[in-house]
Formats: sequence, C-alpha cells, structure tokens
Amino acid sequence: MDDNGDISEGSSKRGRGKDVAPLIGLAQKSRTALAVEALWDEIEAVKDWETILEILLVDHSVPEEDESSHRRGHKKGKISSQDSAVDETWRLEEVEEGVLLEVLLASLKKLKTDIKKGEEDIVASDVTRALMKALPTLFMKYQTDPGRMSDALQLPQMMNLDMYLEMRMITAYSSLWDDVIKQFISHSVAVVLNNAVATIRYMMDATSLSNTNSTKIVELEEELSTSLRDTLKGRDELELASFTEDEVIALTAICARLATLAGTRDITSWMEEDEGGKQSSAWDIVSALAERGRLGYKEEELMIDQALNLLTLYIIWKARGLTAATDPSPEELTYREKLKEYRDSLLDRLLEFAVGTQSNTSDGVRRAAFQNLMNLHILFSPAQTTAPDGTALPTAALSLTLDDEVQYRCAGFVQAEIERYGEELEELTGSEREESEEGSDDQAEDEGPAKPKNPNNKKKGKQSSKIESTAQTSRAHLEREYIFMGVMATFLRAIRAGAIHFRHSAALLAHYGRLGPSFDLCAKIIVDILREEGLYKDNAEVVVGVVLQALRESFMLYLDNVTHTPDHTVALGKLLASCFLIRGAQLSVVRRMEGKYVVKAHTSAIDFICKRIAAYGSANNKKNRNKSLAFFKALSPLLSHIDPRDSLQIKAHLDQVIAQFKITPMTTNTWDPYHAYVKRLSSSKEKGSKGRRGKKDANRAGTTTTDDEGHDTQEDAANGRMPKPKPRARARGQESATSGTDTEHDLFDEEHNPFLERPPVTPKRAPRPRPVSKKKSPEQPSTRTPTPVREQSAGLEGSLSLSEPPMSPEPEPFVTPTVSKKRPRTPEEDEPEAMETEEVSETPAPDASQETTSANEIQIRRKRIRH
Repeated sequence: MDDNGDISEGSSKRGRGKDVAPLIGLAQKSRTALAVEALWDEIEAVKDWETILEILLVDHSVPEEDESSHRRGHKKGKISSQDSAVDETWRLEEVEEGVLLEVLLASLKKLKTDIKKGEEDIVASDVTRALMKALPTLFMKYQTDPGRMSDALQLPQMMNLDMYLEMRMITAYSSLWDDVIKQFISHSVAVVLNNAVATIRYMMDATSLSNTNSTKIVELEEELSTSLRDTLKGRDELELASFTEDEVIALTAICARLATLAGTRDITSWMEEDEGGKQSSAWDIVSALAERGRLGYKEEELMIDQALNLLTLYIIWKARGLTAATDPSPEELTYREKLKEYRDSLLDRLLEFAVGTQSNTSDGVRRAAFQNLMNLHILFSPAQTTAPDGTALPTAALSLTLDDEVQYRCAGFVQAEIERYGEELEELTGSEREESEEGSDDQAEDEGPAKPKNPNNKKKGKQSSKIESTAQTSRAHLEREYIFMGVMATFLRAIRAGAIHFRHSAALLAHYGRLGPSFDLCAKIIVDILREEGLYKDNAEVVVGVVLQALRESFMLYLDNVTHTPDHTVALGKLLASCFLIRGAQLSVVRRMEGKYVVKAHTSAIDFICKRIAAYGSANNKKNRNKSLAFFKALSPLLSHIDPRDSLQIKAHLDQVIAQFKITPMTTNTWDPYHAYVKRLSSSKEKGSKGRRGKKDANRAGTTTTDDEGHDTQEDAANGRMPKPKPRARARGQESATSGTDTEHDLFDEEHNPFLERPPVTPKRAPRPRPVSKKKSPEQPSTRTPTPVREQSAGLEGSLSLSEPPMSPEPEPFVTPTVSKKRPRTPEEDEPEAMETEEVSETPAPDASQETTSANEIQIRRKRIRH
C-alpha cells in the first residue's frame, strides 16, 4: 500500500487491490497515524490541528506552464501571481500534502479519544465549525485523487452533526450529503467506497437529522438503480451477451458500489423492486451477470466476484427477517419459501463455480464462489441454529448440511490452493535468494582490486533497480498472502462452525511450518478443535485418523523433495502431541486420551514408515530409505506421558514389524531417530516397572530384598551397580570369626553403628535409646550363662559362635559381609552374640529362654527399620 492509502495502481492492478482491501479493514492504522500517536506528547505541532487544516486549504499546486516563468521571476526578485497564495519556501509536494492530510486525520482522532472530561462539547464544537467551512474545499481539491479522497471522507466522522440543526444549517448538511454521494458514485476504488459508506452510516445515525437522511439515502438508491439499468439498456440474455471493455468496467464499479453499500445497509427491498413487473428487478439483473462466470472470461472476473458477494449479502439480510415461531403465519411461510428459493438457486451456482466440473470458471471466481458458499453454510449450519440456552434460532427452519462428497471436494479445492501458493512462495524465495547472491557478488566485485572507472554510477543503478524489484516483489507477495489467507480463514471458520467436518482439517495441518506464521496460527486453532473433539466429545478415533493423515502427508512432502528438510514434520509432531492430553497448573496432566487410541496412532504410523523403509530397501534406494528414518523423530514427541503398558504394546509391535519386513537396524547416524524412538519407549517402560516395584516393596513387610537402609539390592544388581556400603551390625562379630574383614569397613561401622556404644556386658539388645539400656546394665552380668549354654542358645537362634561352626542350616550368607537374602532376622540375632564374644566377662550368665529371644528379634527389627 502506498503512503497515501491508494491500493490500486491503474487498471491492471485494480483487481488485486479489490481483493486486498476488504481484508485490511478500516480500523487498520497507517504508519503516519502510528507516528502521530508516538509523537503526541513530544511535539506540540502535532496537536495544532487548526494550523494543519489552514495549510491544507491553501493551493500548493504549480501549473507546469507557469513553473519556468515562476522561477525566472523569483530570480529577478519579482513576485508572481502564484506566490500570492503560497510562498515558495513552504510549498508542499504532492506526497508531503498527502502525509499532512493523514497527520490532520490522526490528530483529530487522537484529540477525540484523549479529550478531558468537561471539555468534550467545547472541543467538538470547535472541530465541527472548522470542518463545516473546510470540507467543501477539501472535497473539491481532492476529488480526482482516490488516496487523499479516502482520507478526506473520514473527516465528517470527527464532527458533531447535531450542530447543523442547532445552527440551522440544514442546507449545508444537505450539501455535505451531496458531496459524499458524488464521491461514492464517481469512484470505484475499494478504499474510497468503504470510507464513503462508513461516513453515510455515520450520518444515518444522526436521528435529529432523520428527515434529510431519509431523503438522501433514497436519492442514492435511485441513482444506483438508474446507473445499473442505463448500462444494460437494450440488452437481452445477459448470460450470453457480449460486453465491451468500458461496459465491463462500468458494471464492475456498479456491482462494487452495491456490494459495499449492502455490507452496512439492508437494500433487499430495493433489489426486489420491479415496478409491478414492468421491469426486471436488481436481483434478476445481478443474478444474470453472475451466471456469466461459467464462461471464464478473465476480464469479467471482478464483476462476477462483486455480483456473487452482492447476492450472498442479499440472502444474509433476508435471513434476518426469519422468525422462530413454531406456528408461523401464512405470510411467514411465504417469506420462508421465497427465501429458500433464492438461496437454493444461489447455492447451486456457487457450488458449480467453486468445486463443479461443468463450468470453465477462472481462479478468482472460483475463490469468491468458495468463500460465499462457506459463508452461507456457516449461517444455516445445524450447529449454529441453537442458542446457548437451548432455544431454536430463526435459521433452524432453513438449516443446511453439506454432503460428504461435497466436503471432500471442498477439501480438495483448499489443498489445490495451498499447493499453488506454496509453489508461488518457493519461486519468490528462490528469486530473492538469487538476488541476494547477485548482490553479494556485485559487492565483492566493487571491493576487489580491479575497479572500473565509474563504479559509483553502476552501483547506484544496480541498487536502485534492486530496490524497485524488491518493493514490487514484496508487495505482490503481500497481496497474494492476503488473498490466500482469506480462503484459509473461511475454510477454518466453516470447520469451527461445524459446516465442514473436522476430519478435513488434515489438509491444513500437513503444511504446518512451511507457509508462514499466519498459516501456522490456523494450524494451532485446528489443534484446539481436535483436542476438544477427542477429549470431550468422544471422537478420539477420528482425531487419531486426522493426526496420522497429517503426519503422513507432511512427511511425503519431504520424501517427494517438495521440502528440503523434515523440520516442518517434526514441528507438526510436537504440535499434535498436545491433542492427546490437557495440562493444568504446573504442567499437571488434567485429562488424557484413552491408551488404546494412542497405541493405534503409533502402530499405524510404524506400519506406514516400515513399509516405506522396506520398499526403498528392496528397490536399493538408500537415499529415500535414510530419509524415511527421520519419521521416527516426528513420532517421538507423541510418546509424552504414555502409559508403560501402552509402551510395551508399541515396542512389541515395532519389533514384530521390523522382523516381518526383515529390516536390520544399524548403528550409523542415519538410524539415530529410530534408536532415540526405541530408547524413549524403553524409558517409559522402565518408569512403569520401577513404579510398580516400588509399590510392592512398600507394601511388603519382609526385608529379604532390602538392606538396612531400605534400598533394593536386587534392583541394584540388575542395573549393574554395586550398593553403597552401609553400617552393618554383624561386622564386629565377623571380624573376630574371620580375618578377612577390611579395616576401613570397621572404622565405618564404628562411626555409624549405634550398637558399638552400648555397655560392655549386655546380653540383650536394647530396643530404645541408650539411657534405657544403661538402666538394665547392672542386672545383666548376674544373668549370664556359661559358654556351652550360650552355644546352645545360639544354635537355637541360628547365629554364629566363636569356637564352633554355626548351627544354622544356612550358613552361606554369613561368610562374606553381604546381607543375607534368605533369613531376615539373622543379622540382628548375630549382633548381640558377636558383642558378647568380644566383651565376655568371667561371670557366667543364665539360660536365655526362647521367649526372650523372640522378643529380642522383634525389638532389633524395629530398630533396624527405623534406622
């Protein structure tokens, strides 16, 4: 877009400008408006709207025939007649004057929004009085410049129109209407038409001037009807008649004006007016013009486009007149039947133009027909005919559904548009890459030792040509992107509204990451739809099908050399991983898809890629075989938070398919994605097994699989790592019995073993802290037994003796310092006996009963578990 806001550069680009203008919108701020907002508090001149308006009212133009004489007179010190209006020192160029007009408009808008309380009426009154005098001059001055006229038409929206009535200036208000209507009738640029209609709507909202408004809007409609019929005067069979180039341009402008006006005002009664059958109605005339889309004339593309938009707006306005009455009156039934007749005839035409095979429509007409077809189906979709409270809406009586066949054809049309845009984008990026390479080569030549005689001239010429070509290329790309995104946004709205089934969204997802950030936003919205359908509406199986289709089609673009890297497929896999679960606060999983559907997604994807790998391997196509392995990189993100049982099923299926197709995984770098996928599967499986084993150990009362600290020694042995040294109560006893005990181990036991600090003569182990055991120590020496009796007791308890081999039938675990895995209480029983052997006194001890021994076992075990 140019600085002056004109988006049409001559007749050759008028069509392209039309396509872009509705997508930009009137609320889009220009660069000048953004600069004014940024400098509002810094530069006082920006706020001085009155001075700016005075400068704009002066004529800054210099006639070409007077320019030479003007300069000669200026040299001689004389003042010409032109200098009486504007001094040469501050005369504005055309571009400067256009920018200053934008500054005025932005300044008034900023003033209107930042006005202080209590000063609204004063400021509005000052602005209105100034514009009452200035607007006729500005309209007259810029009437031939569409860019500046589009800005001038926004100035009436800054006024308080009620002041025309207060100041009794109805004639001036009527003249303002005439000026706006004149610009609306004489221009055909979309920006001028949109701003003119916005101003007309602003004036229609002034209820105090309703009489003048009603009169003027009727005059506008009559003038439009007259211009339409005068252009087609004497023509029969408009569907097949031949038009001259001027007639096509005139009809295109008329249809554009009608469509723009119908976008904000109900003109259905005007379109149905036929003067009692004496003449054709505007609906019939526009329908006949739209029927010419079958002929495929390129020069009539815009005319048919505007005609289809006008007919669609007519149906939308008529739908507002429907009622939700369960028992409609005869008038309401007649209204419904008439609307249904008009709607069905238009739908047949749109369907044929968009996805039909019997017509030779152009690309522009096909896009316009597709968008209008989707808009009508969104309006009358069964999913959109019910209010949130459950009541039926008026459109429920005329609900529409698209057949599956038509939906597939619409998805095919979208796929074709995506491929066409992708090719254009590839050509554009390729040309820009070549230009950048040429620029670097030219720079290297200029910096080389051998320089031409006049390098600056050549360099400037090359740079200027590059700047012009880059500007044209970037503008063309921007306009094409607007058109493309218009089609994609319409298709996405149809999916979200339920007019198109969400299974057809795979066509959009497959191209994620390669068509720009705007297109990627559409893909993210589709992922939200899939997540809602799969997790809340019990459509998980269909969602899995969409995910698989999108991944397959995306990866086939890489295998077919459409894309050079699999990065877009990997990015798609990361995006689609969010379809299987919903996260809450702190990344907690709130809801996830059922495991069988996740398994199905992975097994189907494994079947697809393994067949490809086997086929490429049998065909000795190593390049594509190695490229196919990158598909596992896109599958890895789908394993997030997978259930261990599901990972076992997926791993088993993977091994089965690998064996079935006789694929031999290798250790080269190309197989890294496969190995990473298998490793992630195995890690999920191990996490599940560890979790289950931990639960079993916690619930199990025995200690045969744990050491003193509660560590799983079997797990440590299975994982190939030695357990850490822990303080063991039997180490001192084993030191006296065997000579192979390590000194370091003894020191460790002395530091950490609480049993080594007990009183020297203690036949029993104290279950409580040391103060309790000290109370019992004076009584212990009198109860000691002789050594034979102790050996007998030790034999009953299954512990070791210093003089004889152990009586226990299982002595093997006590040969080395490792923990016994067969007798859980053997280490605790062995500890008191070892301590007795070291600290034995001359006084014999009495027999230890079996009951005391069992009590000691329980106490020692509690102490060990607590430690």
